[in-house]
Amino acid sequence: MSLRVLTALAVTVLAACGGRSLMFSTSTLGSAAPADVYACVADQAKKLGYRMRAHDDADYRTVIERDNEEIKEPTGLFRRGFDRLEITAAPDASGQTAMAIKAQSFKESVTARGNNLDEIEATEQARADSKTILEACAGS
Repeated sequence: MSLRVLTALAVTVLAACGGRSLMFSTSTLGSAAPADVYACVADQAKKLGYRMRAHDDADYRTVIERDNEEIKEPTGLFRRGFDRLEITAAPDASGQTAMAIKAQSFKESVTARGNNLDEIEATEQARADSKTILEACAGS
């Protein structure tokens, strides 16, 4: 085989393998007003043990985090594992509220240069919590 064919084959294989997303996302349309969804999200976050990391009251956007003890790294540099949910509620053109949740999971470690944050595939717990919040708040 020529070098050109091998290069094309390698690029195709790498593109096929590398396209998988680490985050999990889910969304729905609901009848509740964005402000009501936003309040419901804050309530559900507390019930599920999440900490508020960021919020935008004008755009109804919330970022919450919770440590996840199931995420582990067998090195002395590992600090913690955690799940992060980013939730938005916005009016839709149809008059309903579009609610979207992006779930991510991370490993945090300490190096000589400081803290290092590596995204990993969203945990089953983060996925389940996303669905719980979506079901509780979309029609609240």
